[in-house]
Amino acid sequence: MKNYETMKSEELVNEIQVISGVLAGRTFGEEQEVESVEETIEHEGLVLRKVEREARKGDYIRPLMHHQGSALNVKEIHGPVNENMSVGNRFDDTDTNEYRVYESAFNRRRETIEVFEVVALQDNGQLLPWESVPLKTANQQRAELIQRAREFWDANADDDFHCEVDKEKRTVFVYKVVSDGPKYSAITGLAICRTDEVFNEWIGMAIALARALEIDVPEEFLNAVQPDMFAVGQVTRLYCGTLHTITRIEQHKARLCNDGFHWFRELNDGTPLAVTITDDTNAEYETAT
Repeated sequence: MKNYETMKSEELVNEIQVISGVLAGRTFGEEQEVESVEETIEHEGLVLRKVEREARKGDYIRPLMHHQGSALNVKEIHGPVNENMSVGNRFDDTDTNEYRVYESAFNRRRETIEVFEVVALQDNGQLLPWESVPLKTANQQRAELIQRAREFWDANADDDFHCEVDKEKRTVFVYKVVSDGPKYSAITGLAICRTDEVFNEWIGMAIALARALEIDVPEEFLNAVQPDMFAVGQVTRLYCGTLHTITRIEQHKARLCNDGFHWFRELNDGTPLAVTITDDTNAEYETAT
């Protein structure tokens, strides 16, 4: 333990500066080095690091002070911050409003808002640096995969190949009749969609074609990325088995062909009333730019 009574005045001043600097999150003096402690938290598959600055687009925030009437829960993570420096209410899907990060009327000021930046992504138990993660949603990755399945078919199937699709059984059968003199034979391939996956004709055609040609089926088709958000053109299934096609996307909900709708939160929510996507052959996905 240091004896402050025996320290010279200039040494004492410097020591006080160092202690004050640590408390403020910084150090003073060229010869003093104090290790700073970074606060990181996990949030919905992301690793967030607390930063001492104003919020920017892409950041996440945590309000510290409660104010009656504020829609943003205190000490909960909200985000990401959009280009309008606002966030949505992630605890109420019926609330379609945006709320400004800094709003003095609701005690949301720089000193009462904690700011977190994204530094990594949790992927199957591994930490991936955020800079190395492709900023594409599952739906965008799905759109690119479907396009590659189309290209695979165009590159490998000639005009003699035929395709039979059974949406009810979720199968795709590809065949080609070939002749050898007076004899005829058929080259065939079959793809069956697993019950836990979304059916897509193009992905099924690519798999069945590869099997008909007796070539390796690309792994990305066998373990296709699954959509995790509603999109126009998808066919959805209710818990009772009823099928509907999504006709448009509204804020927080997907409008159906019968003018009903699904709340976003209902998709694969793990309850008996969950909504599932069954077919995205005609889905209109947004692609990454």
